[in-house]
Amino acid sequence: MHIVLLQTTISIPQVRSLKEKRRVIKSMKDRTVSQMNVSVAEVDQQEVWNRAELAVQGPIAGSAHASATLRLRSGQGSSFD
Repeated sequence: MHIVLLQTTISIPQVRSLKEKRRVIKSMKDRTVSQMNVSVAEVDQQEVWNRAELAVQGPIAGSAHASATLRLRSGQGSSFD
């Protein structure tokens, strides 16, 4: 069993306020947690309305599975509105 930690910065150009940003981030976090069984937290850029830095952490069966999962998920283009 391995623990995966992914930290990424995302751009959210369609939002115009912190309230909108928090709504989008909450939706992203909820979907990611339910689909991947991981923990998600906004770790930086909290006061910047069009950008967020997220950390994703969770258990995974093996290193090959971790690499494949991260490649698959990072290549997905999803709308989180």
